[in-house]
Parts: sequence; structure tokens; C-alpha cells
Amino acid sequence: MRNHLTGVFVGSHAIAEGVITRRQLRERSYRRLVHGVYADPGLEFDHRLRCSAVALLLPAGTTIAGHSAAAWHGAPFAATHDPVTVVRPPSVLWRGPREVRVHQIVRDEARIARLEAAGWRVVRLSAADLRDLEGVVVPPWT
Repeated sequence: MRNHLTGVFVGSHAIAEGVITRRQLRERSYRRLVHGVYADPGLEFDHRLRCSAVALLLPAGTTIAGHSAAAWHGAPFAATHDPVTVVRPPSVLWRGPREVRVHQIVRDEARIARLEAAGWRVVRLSAADLRDLEGVVVPPWT
């Protein structure tokens, strides 16, 4: 068994892999970021770190959004204990842990058509496109 886990990790996975025991998880002062996800206590505790924790739990088709996405990129829009904002399509039925605020989004094709008819150039990006453009780790839309 390793002496100390670093970074952000899912507690149940670390226990299942024999990297740490349940008792060690409690006794070694690992910081609980969101339900079931922990971090090395030496890491700076901020909203971005909490986003990293939530990213480990995200099902395919969801992504971190809003002020949380801005915080991920270093903008000072979200406080440490603000809920992490996640968006999901109607096909993904995920509520997330208590520390997460999940919003359902529906692609409004009629609105897109109206914008295009008015001369707007609408760029359609998937979460995978955004990940590639911005270096953000997000699961692709399904």
C-alpha cells in the first residue's frame, strides 16, 4: 500500500484497488471535495479543485458549465463552496451529488434556424470540440 495519495481521487475506487483503507482515508486528513471524492490536503482548496472532483463522477453526455467552467479556467466567478454547475441533455438522467447543481439543456433547433435566417453564423460545437479547443477535460456528448 502507498503511504500517501496525491491529487484528486474517488475514495471507493482507491479502497477497492487496495491503495488505501477506509480507516486511512479518515485518519490521514484527506479533504472531502464532494460526496465520495477526496484530495490531498496539500492542494489549494478552491472551486476549480471541486470541479476536478465532479469531473471524476460525470457520466457521458454531461459537462461542467457556467461559473464553474469559468472557474476551471481561472476566472474568479465561483466561491469555493458554491455548487458545481453541470449541464446534461434530456437523455442523461443524472442528478449528481448534493454539492452539484445539474441543469438539463435542450438544443433549440428552431432558435438556431432563426439566427441563421437573420444572418448570424451559428457555430455548432460539441463538448469534445470545446475540450480540444480549450484543453478542458469533459466527456463528449452521446
